[in-house]
Amino acid sequence: MVSKVNDSDYVDSVLAKLPADNEQVQMIADYKNNARGLTSNQREVGIWTYWVNKIHPNPLHIAFVSFKNSLEVTQRIIELAIIQAKKLNKKRIVISGGKFDKQVQSELVKNHFAQMRVTHLVEFKKGINLDGNFETATRISDLNDEQKDNLLNTIVWQYKKVHQINPVANLSVDEWRQLIWSDVILTAPSVMISGNEISAYSIWYQDNQKSCTLAYVWANDPQQLIDLIKVQIRELSGRYALLNGELDSTDDQAMLVYDSFPKEADQPYITWVREIE
Repeated sequence: MVSKVNDSDYVDSVLAKLPADNEQVQMIADYKNNARGLTSNQREVGIWTYWVNKIHPNPLHIAFVSFKNSLEVTQRIIELAIIQAKKLNKKRIVISGGKFDKQVQSELVKNHFAQMRVTHLVEFKKGINLDGNFETATRISDLNDEQKDNLLNTIVWQYKKVHQINPVANLSVDEWRQLIWSDVILTAPSVMISGNEISAYSIWYQDNQKSCTLAYVWANDPQQLIDLIKVQIRELSGRYALLNGELDSTDDQAMLVYDSFPKEADQPYITWVREIE
């Protein structure tokens, strides 16, 4: 019999024993106020948590770890998540960053979860021959206010388009501005302009002093996007030890980038979704 434990000390003790670099563990730690432990015969067998995402508020998001990949524990976590989703009037459950083995994936499928998308967390290879038209690439710091607003509107429009399966909240322009411009690398060549219109962008964020991550891409002409990223990799390689990217399978242009550049590493993370009747 798998029982739940609503005790913060228990949650802290379990988290301390788990690998901190595990995506599910990180999310449980981020939302540990909602975390619940699971026991069987007085032994720790699992832990899970839930939250509502500000940008994607429709589903209930969950993260979990089932020790020794017990199918009974996974089943119990799903049951508890459904109960919580119904309490919050949510019609679907989403599991982000799910890097589970085949046994747990099979259990998710049996419990009516389906893959919503795959996010590839990549490290781009440096030191390769990259030719690009540097003269046409503009830095965000050099854009005027009207161009910055056009860029913001285009990023938001494209983001909503590729996330139709998990709809985006109706945020204000100021909220989008705060979300998108926070930690962005303003001095990288990031935008191509035709007339006064944005024709391509590729937006990178600084993770820390040693690494940065490509997050938003789009272009009217896909080849223009590839040329732009060539310029960026060439320039950013001199600033950062690691050039990373988050590329979603639901975004055709992100997948073009994924296919077009050699990589040092590639970690696919699956997002799972279940509709609730």
